Amino acid sequence: MLAQKLQITMLASMFVCFATFSNWSYAMEKIKIITCECPPLSYKLNGKLSGPSVEIVRIIQQRLNTNEKIHLYPWARGYYMVQEQPNVVLFSTTRTTQRENMFKWVGPIVEKRFSFHSKKGSKIKIDDLEDAKKYKIGVIRGSNNEQFLISNGFNKLYPVVVEEQNLMKLKMGRIDLWYTDTAQSSTLMTNLSLEGVAKEIYVVQKSRSYYAFNLKTPDSIVKEWQIALNHLRRTGAIRNILKKYELESLYAD
Repeated sequence: MLAQKLQITMLASMFVCFATFSNWSYAMEKIKIITCECPPLSYKLNGKLSGPSVEIVRIIQQRLNTNEKIHLYPWARGYYMVQEQPNVVLFSTTRTTQRENMFKWVGPIVEKRFSFHSKKGSKIKIDDLEDAKKYKIGVIRGSNNEQFLISNGFNKLYPVVVEEQNLMKLKMGRIDLWYTDTAQSSTLMTNLSLEGVAKEIYVVQKSRSYYAFNLKTPDSIVKEWQIALNHLRRTGAIRNILKKYELESLYAD
């Protein structure tokens, strides 16, 4: 009788463990991973998603034994989806005070420098934020950059869907300034063979990029992603990935 009771108890425990693991695995399979055309961290190269933040995600997936597809959307659409849909993660997302309670965070991935850029040869000079308010400024629609400038009283903003549009508009004189991170501006100019079109003239702020999860994503999933990312940082893998893309300056301790 005792042996039978022990057998039943063991089977019940195994069932609970299996059910828990199955539910966790199912949740992992349902995760929707979203990124944007945001060089130098994520972009399409020869029809395939590339960039250091993409590579880090794929290594995390390997460690967690998952293979969710990474979807590419315009930033504004992806940002809306991660707010509205459970089990969605968007990268790379700038973590700000305004956004702190809007998402569950995993990171940091990198630290970026955000600056005003003018067209090469321009005589525009900026010593503080107030100086920039009189100029037409290109930003990404729905981005942290747009939100930051609006919150600081800017009203001459010209939002677009992708950064290439801002670079081209600056080149053609349709905007006076382009507000973006310096690594992205440099990468875009190189990729489009437009080196030197834009120049950094005023550094506004530095901030860190993260993987942002919808608030309804199970804590267990967010925790596993953070553990995997911490392992990559501890073993030097993240620094090596950034170094491969010549972006080691973006490494965040």
